[in-house]
Amino acid sequence: MRASLALALLFTGCLNTSARLDDLDAAAPLGEASWDCQSDEAFFRDTAWPKVVAVCAGCHQAGGQSGNTRFVLLPEDSAIADNLARVRDAAKLKDGATPLLLAKATNIITHGGGERVKKGSASYAILKHLLTRFDHPPTCAVGDPWPKTPIVKPVALADFDSEQTLAYLNKIAPLLVERFVGPSEMQKVIEKKGLAIPDVLKSFTEDPRLENAARRMIERLLTASGTRDGIDFSLPGNLAVHLVREKRPWSEILTAARCYDADDRAIDCDSGAPFTAGVLTTRAYLAGRASRFNLTRASTLMNAFACFTYPLPDDVQPRIDKTRLIPMFQATTPEEQSDDRATSGFGNGFGCYQCHGQFSLHAQLFVKFDRAGRWQAKANGLQDPEGELGNSTERLMTSHLNDPSAAAAEVSQVFGKPVQHLGDAAKVVASAPSFVPCAARKILNATTGTDAATTIDPALLAAIATAARARAADPTFADLVIATFSDPVVVASVLQGNQK
Repeated sequence: MRASLALALLFTGCLNTSARLDDLDAAAPLGEASWDCQSDEAFFRDTAWPKVVAVCAGCHQAGGQSGNTRFVLLPEDSAIADNLARVRDAAKLKDGATPLLLAKATNIITHGGGERVKKGSASYAILKHLLTRFDHPPTCAVGDPWPKTPIVKPVALADFDSEQTLAYLNKIAPLLVERFVGPSEMQKVIEKKGLAIPDVLKSFTEDPRLENAARRMIERLLTASGTRDGIDFSLPGNLAVHLVREKRPWSEILTAARCYDADDRAIDCDSGAPFTAGVLTTRAYLAGRASRFNLTRASTLMNAFACFTYPLPDDVQPRIDKTRLIPMFQATTPEEQSDDRATSGFGNGFGCYQCHGQFSLHAQLFVKFDRAGRWQAKANGLQDPEGELGNSTERLMTSHLNDPSAAAAEVSQVFGKPVQHLGDAAKVVASAPSFVPCAARKILNATTGTDAATTIDPALLAAIATAARARAADPTFADLVIATFSDPVVVASVLQGNQK
């Protein structure tokens, strides 16, 4: 044997596909001299990691055919440093002077996965450089180490070659389904290049682990998980999992009539309200966002599910007649402000009507929910005369409205439509034109690590929404994932982000 039994057992057999990494090479590697000027971490992250994934990760991952060997890669996007350490450790094993990783990948030593990269190819040069630099650190000899070859924005999926397609899918796969592209999916990439993206995404959506991506997204949006103070903060995530598992429309995240426990059994949502509004009628949402005048509950509803911040466009959310508001919120100038409390710890004291003319309508929907997230029929929405501004009695919050009977009622108006309570309002938000583009944005945020402050072209989100609705009038989470990550602009953006 050319290697000891102990070394040979490092790797076990893997499905032998015709997918070989040199099939994915579109061009020669960008100047090797520039690699010498990068740290191990930067070279691995920006250049070598996509090659390592393509060569090894189909089998050398948990659950893969080589998932029980000493060389197992982690799919988490945050595990680059850990994976570098694993490759560095494996590189210490040699077949003569050749790192065993390279000998196996080129099938110089018989490899269960067959020849995964051709000696002399661009990918071979990258992997050899990576494995060699661990023993022989390179010396920088150029002034500018970064290549000047940005990806040109494509107009169609057909513009992406196989290497770009695989790099893209292996970037998003760990975040969507906690794994890398598998052998059969890789074969589709080799055969169809960028046009394989929708097919591979469909296989992602059939992976049960997609449920976890939906849970993570909702838990991130609502900062709700686990248990605390007797409140089950996992209910929003449980509902997200149920909708994915049962292939229900994603709009039911706001309109579902039931909640679900950790075993996916239907239960009553726990706020005690005489109506339901999906995650909005969980104590996880309500208690986690309790604040004066119910402003945080209202702003989260708009931001998380409509992607609006206050003030909203007037044609989206008409303002309430200012005479219906308590005097503080009627002011549009400093001269109009008649309530000294407006400048003592609450707001800027003027211009209140611009935002609160809309805030008031959405906050009123929560007037009967106390700080613990329980619905209280007796809530009256009146300011506690001895309490902090914006707080009512019995751990409830103050209404914006000046008429006592109106202040105690949940009746309001959302996006120009009259509603009787939060349950009605949730249906309006879920059926509004903004819901699907916003859901696509939140999926992008959750997968790319961006947030609400990141600028995303509205035209892109509109195109994704159109594609999602072409799949189903009321799209599922899977429909949204396929539409979002099949968009060529998204593909290019993710790849461009890898170019540093």
